Amino acid sequence: MAMVARPQMGVGNKFNSGQGNSGNAGPAVGASLTPARKRLATVDAERIIAVVDLTIKKLELLAVISQEEFPRTKEELQMFPEGLANVFLSHDDYAERFLDSKQDPNSNTLLKNSTRGLLRKILGDARDVPGLLTSAAEVPDGDEGLELLIQSMRSLRKLLFERLLTTVDEERRRQEYLAGLIAREQECNEEIAKLQAQVQVVQDDRNAEVDKRERVIERVVKDLDAYALHGEAVARRVQKDAQKRIDKNNTVASGKIKELKVEVYGQKASKDDPEVKEVKGREAELAEKRASNKVKENDLRKRKQRAETNIDRLIDEYDASMMEKQKEIDDINNLYKNEKVQLTELQERFKKLEVEYDIIMDERRNDRERREQAANELAKMVRGALLIQKFWRAYKARRAAKKAAKKGKGGKKGKKK
Repeated sequence: MAMVARPQMGVGNKFNSGQGNSGNAGPAVGASLTPARKRLATVDAERIIAVVDLTIKKLELLAVISQEEFPRTKEELQMFPEGLANVFLSHDDYAERFLDSKQDPNSNTLLKNSTRGLLRKILGDARDVPGLLTSAAEVPDGDEGLELLIQSMRSLRKLLFERLLTTVDEERRRQEYLAGLIAREQECNEEIAKLQAQVQVVQDDRNAEVDKRERVIERVVKDLDAYALHGEAVARRVQKDAQKRIDKNNTVASGKIKELKVEVYGQKASKDDPEVKEVKGREAELAEKRASNKVKENDLRKRKQRAETNIDRLIDEYDASMMEKQKEIDDINNLYKNEKVQLTELQERFKKLEVEYDIIMDERRNDRERREQAANELAKMVRGALLIQKFWRAYKARRAAKKAAKKGKGGKKGKKK
């Protein structure tokens, strides 16, 4: 059977069972927007809902009978009454004819009439086919085809039912509630903008302070590197000079030692020998130079140690400052994340309320258009009534004038006689 959509659900032998559930998934409405009444108060409202329910039931039946698992042959249709089975077979013939010649307008018209007749027959024999109606009620909502149309009609039925339950006072309270929500949303947006501006200012200050500290540290590191290079150069120069003097003194001392050995082994030197005194003077000078170099080396080591201590202190201060700044940044980020989560929740809530607000505004616009149309029709009727009254008065005036003229002619003839 050719239908608009084929829902993907198992049918099997469910057409003779009587269990089903036609749940709706309409938009959630807050407790403050829910109508107080639970039942319709007017006959017109009940008729409107009945028409919508009948349309949904017909769409559900179309979804069931358009499934591939639905019985098609005469033997499979024996579970239904004979008249309904014949209608099913006839409808299949019209569907095949429509598929064979889609361009023929007569086949399209015949298929439409056959579909209407089939639905009327199923609804008329509802007591004989409870399983078919149950399966129709179990048709789920979908995202395409006939399932999407059924989902839209179910949502429309829920919104329409809620709208018919809403009184004028409830509508006014709903408008006030939505106006309050919009005002609170604006206040929240303004507060969020202020907080974001404050966070940006704090971040800019933090970045400026960090850049300043980094420049100071870079300058100190450069100075320390220069001091270290200068100290190393001085140390190398002093060491080089000392090494030259040591080499020179060693050369002189080795020559003297050789001469002394010759003299010692050749002849015994006396204490008053000037060469012995010169050697002792050279040894004293060497000891003095070594002591002086050791003092300078110790002084340079102390200066280097003080420089390293200052560097360590500056690094510790920088680390402490950065830890404090990082803690402030983490606190600000946590605050920003929490406010962002609140903003997301508010936006989701406002999206739901915006959908409801749009529906309400559409209903109000439709009501206003109906009132304007009714006012225009009333004005036309009033103008028509005034025109009719004008013609009627004119007609009565002409008629009275004719009667007066006839009476005047009769009186004149009597006088002449």
